[in-house]
Amino acid sequence: MAAKELGVGSDVQNVTLEMLKWKVSEVRDIFAHYYKAMAFYTAITGALFKFATDAGTTADLRVGMATFGLGLSLLGLTTCLMSFRYQTRIHSEITELRRRLGFSDETTDLVAFSYLTGFIMFFTLLVSTGWSVYLSTHH
Repeated sequence: MAAKELGVGSDVQNVTLEMLKWKVSEVRDIFAHYYKAMAFYTAITGALFKFATDAGTTADLRVGMATFGLGLSLLGLTTCLMSFRYQTRIHSEITELRRRLGFSDETTDLVAFSYLTGFIMFFTLLVSTGWSVYLSTHH
């Protein structure tokens, strides 16, 4: 532990500590949003796939659903790429705040977030490939 063992220090240290708490809280909140978005994406993709493969669905509607699913997946991939840029920035900000407070440079605040983003990216890439194959064979 540092920052005078988290006791009351100077005003600058107190402000820096509050900024660090806010940044860690920001990461936690965004992680929760990504988790919810993944659940929502999975539900929408499942529904699209179910309706696209129903026996009574017309070919035009199937192509439309597959196109929408592909677009949604590409949006998910773009979001993941932007998230990695955000994670790099927030990691350097947290590291700098920790350094100012005298904590070690090692931080694991973003490990779970990075793994979740990587999993989402892999999953959306897999689904995008599926929609692309579906469109290429049914178009």
